This record gives sequence, C-alpha cells and structure tokens, in this order.
Amino acid sequence: IIRPWYNRGDIGMVVTGDYDADAVFSTGQEAEPNTARNHAPEDGIFIGGVCPSGKAPKGLPSQALVLAAGSGATYIALKSDKILIKGDVEIEGNVKISDLLEADGIEMTTHTHAGDSGGSTSEPHRTEG
Repeated sequence: IIRPWYNRGDIGMVVTGDYDADAVFSTGQEAEPNTARNHAPEDGIFIGGVCPSGKAPKGLPSQALVLAAGSGATYIALKSDKILIKGDVEIEGNVKISDLLEADGIEMTTHTHAGDSGGSTSEPHRTEG
C-alpha cells in the first residue's frame, strides 16, 4: 500500500481507465466492466509526485526508490543493498536489531569503557572525559 498525503495545489496527473473499473477495485481480480462507462473521472487515479519543470530536488540518492518530502531535505531511499534515511527519526514501539549496531563508527553491542563490564545497563552510558 502506498498512501501519500496529497494537498490542494500538489502537482500530478490523473490516469483514467478505458472502462468501468468498479469490479476490479472491489474484487482485486480481472473482471468485466459493470457498466458501459468509458473514460469517466470516477475511474481515474491521481498520481502525484510530478515535479515542477520535471526536475526532482537535488541531493536525492540515485539508483533508489525515494520517498522525499518537499525540497528533499528529508527522505527514505530503498537501494538494492540498504535503506537510507535522511532527517530526524522518531520510533514509537520496540526496535529489534538482529545484526550489528554501530553509532558513529563504534560497534555498540560489545563496546565498553574502563571499569565497565559491558552489556546492558539501566544507567546512562557515558564516556569519561
């Protein structure tokens, strides 16, 4: 499911089906049209994300499926080998990491400090300075 939030004034295009598409939309299966309706607005689909002058914001990753907001200052990009996120991230719920957790080049699951036995703790993890 792709659920974009379109607003009045967003640029896009409407693709209209040749025939009544109600039966296809309600069943998800190939079906004969319910009516003789042709090229009707109610069978149209709005496709947004069309950029003014055909120019996408600069600085977006290439060779990726990109979902960007506004000027491209924030985005999520799906590449063939990784997911890129630019911008602040808020997570509501649990996070499970089943591989390496690294922060600023430091592997966090085995990282310790002098006098620290490592592992998880309920106390904040601070570096002596």
